[in-house]
Amino acid sequence: MAKQTGAHFCLFAIPFTIVAYVLYWVPRSVGGVAASVIVLVVIYAAIWCGAYVSAKRKIQKINNQLHRE
Repeated sequence: MAKQTGAHFCLFAIPFTIVAYVLYWVPRSVGGVAASVIVLVVIYAAIWCGAYVSAKRKIQKINNQLHRE
């Protein structure tokens, strides 16, 4: 799962960062690009953690229903 997540993040973050730089969405400086990448990582991690916890709860609920029957 770590490889998939890492690959997905790279396939998303690299083009996004390039587009953001080219379209002046971020300041054209090392600090500006670094700050935008940090924000991107934090947002991505928060969304990933939320999706992970949600999936774990659904799986646990399904397993509990299966074991009752």
